[in-house]
Order: sequence, then C-alpha cells, then structure tokens
Amino acid sequence: MNFRKMMKYWLVFSCLISFVGMSASAKDNHLISVKDVTVLVAEDSNVVIIDIRKAEEFNKGHYKNAVNIWRSNYVDTSFAYGGVMPTREQFKEVLSNLGVSTKDNILLYDGRGGCEAARFWWILKNYGHPNSFVIDGGFDVLSVDESKITSEVTNVIVSDYQFPEEENLSLYASLDDVKQALEDENTVLLDTRTLEEFIGEKQKKGAYRSGRIPGSILNDWANSIHYNEGKLMKSLKDLTYDFNRAGVTKDKNIIVYCQSGVRSSHTTFVLTELLGYKNVKNYDGSWIEWSYNDLPIDSGIVEGESIQSQVNYWNLFVGSFSGYSNYVLSEITFQTKPWYQNYFWLLILLSLVVWLLEVLFPWRKNQPIIRTDFWIDGFYMFFNFFIFNLVIFIAFCNLTSQFFKDLFGGDLSDLALINIQDYPEWAQLLVFFVATDFVQWFTHVMLHRFDVLWRFHKVHHSVEEMGFAAHLRYHWMENVFYTPMKYIMVMLIGGFHPEQAFIVYYTAIAIGHLNHANIGWSYGPLKYIINNPKMHIWHHAYDLPENHKNGANFGISLSIWDYIFRTNYVPHSGRDIKLGFEKIEKFPKVFLKQLFLGFGK
Repeated sequence: MNFRKMMKYWLVFSCLISFVGMSASAKDNHLISVKDVTVLVAEDSNVVIIDIRKAEEFNKGHYKNAVNIWRSNYVDTSFAYGGVMPTREQFKEVLSNLGVSTKDNILLYDGRGGCEAARFWWILKNYGHPNSFVIDGGFDVLSVDESKITSEVTNVIVSDYQFPEEENLSLYASLDDVKQALEDENTVLLDTRTLEEFIGEKQKKGAYRSGRIPGSILNDWANSIHYNEGKLMKSLKDLTYDFNRAGVTKDKNIIVYCQSGVRSSHTTFVLTELLGYKNVKNYDGSWIEWSYNDLPIDSGIVEGESIQSQVNYWNLFVGSFSGYSNYVLSEITFQTKPWYQNYFWLLILLSLVVWLLEVLFPWRKNQPIIRTDFWIDGFYMFFNFFIFNLVIFIAFCNLTSQFFKDLFGGDLSDLALINIQDYPEWAQLLVFFVATDFVQWFTHVMLHRFDVLWRFHKVHHSVEEMGFAAHLRYHWMENVFYTPMKYIMVMLIGGFHPEQAFIVYYTAIAIGHLNHANIGWSYGPLKYIINNPKMHIWHHAYDLPENHKNGANFGISLSIWDYIFRTNYVPHSGRDIKLGFEKIEKFPKVFLKQLFLGFGK
C-alpha cells in the first residue's frame, strides 16, 4: 500500500474518531432551545409545558397546550417569612394538579429570562424528577412564532403524581450551611441580586433588613443572559470568563443566594448544568431568611474594589488567563456543552476534512501531502486560535470592555444602529455574516496598502506551497487589527446570540481552509460571490501587474467585494504560479523569529 493511500485511510479514520468523540461528549444538559422544543413536542407525547408567569400574563397569550402556575402557588406558607420551597408532599400535589405524570418531560418557561423556570427546575431536581428542561429565552423567544401562541385555556387532567427518583438535596443549602460557610475560606458566598440590593441601597418587599451576608461577592444573575436581546443564555465562553473573573471557580464550594432563592436558582442552573460545577448549593431561604434572623450583615461598596464586579483592572487582567485556560481545557477534554460549540475539536475536524479533500482531489498532483512548512502552519493554527487568545487577546478585550463600562456607564452594545434581533433568523445570520466579512475585507486591504501593517501581514504571504493549513499562518498582531473592527461592526448591528456566532465561525473557517487548499475549485457562477481556491491563489502570487501592485483578491469568505471594488484579478488558472513576495528567500523560516517580526523597520 503506497503512502498516499495510507494517508487517505488514516484521514477518514481520524475524522470518524473526532466525530464520535464529539458526539460522545454531547451529554445533554437541561437547557433546551425553542427549535428543540418544537421537535420534542411533535415527537414525544409525554411532554408537559409549564408557563411560570402570573395568570393575567398567561391569559393574554401562552404557548399552545401550556399549563400555568405562579411562584406564590408553590411555596411553604408555614414559615413566618416567604419564599421557602414547598415540602415534597406539597410539591407532589402541585404537579398532580398540573397534570404531570412520572414519565413526563417537563418544559419550563417564564418571561423573566429563565429565573422562575430555573427555580421550578431546582425544586424538581431536589425532589426527584430529573427530566425537566429550561427553555432558552423563555416566552420572549417562544412568542416570535405567533402561530404557536394562543389564549385558549388548556384542559388539565389531574394526575396522581409520584416522584420517579429519591429525594436528592445536593443542590440545597440551609441556614446552618451558610453559617458554617462564613468560617470556611474555601466556600464562596455568591450574591446574585442587583448592585443596589448588594450594597444596601434597596430593600425589596419581603426582606426585613437591607444589605448582604458578610463575605459575599456579587454577580448579578442577569449577567448570564442577553437580557435585552431575547433573554437568551450567553455563550459558555462568556459565562466561564465571567465566573472565573469573579473568583467563582470549580475548586471552590459555592453557595448561591438572592432575595428568595429564585434568581440564585438560575445561577445554580448555569453553574451546574452548563459549566459543569460540582460543589454548588442554592440557599433556599436566601436574604429574606437571613435578614429575618438576628445575624450579621454587611452593606456599602467593598473598599478599593470595582463596584460591579469587585475586581480591579489587574484582577481582571490576571483572571482572563485562568478563565480562558479553563474554557480551552474544557474543550480539549470534551466537557463543552452542547458539543457543536466546541471550537477546539470542530477546528480539528474541519481541518481533517479539508486535508482529506486535498488528498483525494489534489490540484497540484506533484505537491507532497505533507508539504513545505506544513508543521509550522499547523502550529500557527493552534497558536493564533488558542495560545494567543490565552496570553494576550482575551485579557485585552476584557479590559477594553470594562473600561468602556466604567467610562460611559454602559455596554458597547449601546452603540447599536439597528437591532438585528428584530429580523428573522435567516436574515440575522446573513447580515451578521456579510457585515463582518466586509469589515475583514476592508481590514485586509489596509494590511496591503500600508507598509507598517504589511510588515506583519508578510508572515501570511511567506507561504510558498499552498495548503489548507496556510489559512491560519498569520502574525499574531493581525488579531489586534481584525478583531476590534469586527467587534465594532457586531455592536453596530445590535449583537448576536451564541448559536449565530458558531454558525458564522464554522462557515468562515471552512471557506478559508478551502481557499488555501490544494484543490482546483472555483464553484462555477458562485465564484463571483464566494471566495475560492482558484481565485485566492492569485492573492498569494509573487508577480502581479502594476495596477495590482498592492495586491488583489482580498476577499475572506466572499469574493463579491473584490468584484464590486475592482480589486479582482484571475488572468488564468494559476495552478503552478510562484507564490510569495520579493526577497522571500531572506524571510525568517523559524516561528520565534517570525513572532516578533514587523516591529522593526
């Protein structure tokens, strides 16, 4: 068996292994998308949808066949103060009256960003009903499809509900647990209320005093969702960073509280279900119970620390390293959920697929499978996408974002010119993809037009044999040029939700890999819209005519910008043209020398 044939089998095998590995890592959490709700309702008869809003809101409109209950209807009223979860027997009666059976999948939604739904999920978890799910975005997202919203009363057949599993209070914290935690340096008391409640400026109805439990740190529960953009959950990457920055790390014991255990249930859900924390408990009585008893309290701003996050810029900078490193580690070890949000393994899978296409359909048939500089390009792939982010870029972005908040009192999203979330899903994806691609095209043109930028971009053009991995050979400073421009554009169009980011990311990586691959494709008429290998190879050409002396074919994913602005140039096939630039033979071949290239003249 010759080497090329062996490589074909090895690559196919590797692709299968990667796919199986990622699929195996796709352990279901209990956050469910609206799309999956539609599928589950259509395919499974054992589904109960519970709307946790006040009756007047429910009667105005609710998801078809949903049953309604509000928080005040499932509390234990035997306490002198409010908000305590019902007993197991009381809750069994609640579920019976809602028509729930033992084998049902329970889908939960509210209109507050998921905190009410998460409270119900948490009680179910404690008492032994494992198959319950919080709908991402709740009624805000469900109501987008008006055909599924009705004001008709749902007919409820009362059941004789029995819990399928034993009681498990591993996520439950009592007043005594919190008292003991005050003396435990390894336990974090996490307050998920607002800043005003935390510092004692606001006392909500039901509480007996204002302030916080001594030693608490603040992380408002609403920081975990895009509150003004459909109330969808933030990306795992952002969530991981936020909690690590606040000092809420997996090596700690964590007790979460709020006013009455509702908002803190949401944070408990995020930490345990989405981020995989093991030692998290929700303090049921929360601030109402603590303030009722004669117990110590703190108030005011913590001296010398940031008001909102209780960390200064130095802590934010340092915390960026641990936060992102933990996130990358979770990807490498298949802990990322859902699996399709795993950047690390999906990048490898896409690379293997395109490499396989090179092996099966080589354009330059005499080019080795492992071409010149293949391994340095492979290293660049991981350096630019993971190591560089870990060392510099994530910290840089986090500091910039925090500085904007401190300076202007708001988020960068306040700069939005339009609200892309008002568009249909397909239109959101299209606008997001096209807008960010144009910004990258424009930035790419600048990299060629200005010598100070070209010095860095030369690293990418030092490729002398084209292959898919050359896509990711570029100087780390290009991240500094590209990403702020993309970030600004994203803010101007009103942001995006995580699933859109992953779709656009994978699409751009796939097109970029193919553009650099040893494949002679041009996509027929689509070549005028989508960038392609036969066009992009001329971007790397050693010899270009005078009217393209600063380069040609700058498109990243789309070629249409080059045709619109007349920067396109494809005179003939280009299969065997010389690649590079003048005096390329003197260009450093070693990564460490290329690393600091561009800062001198």
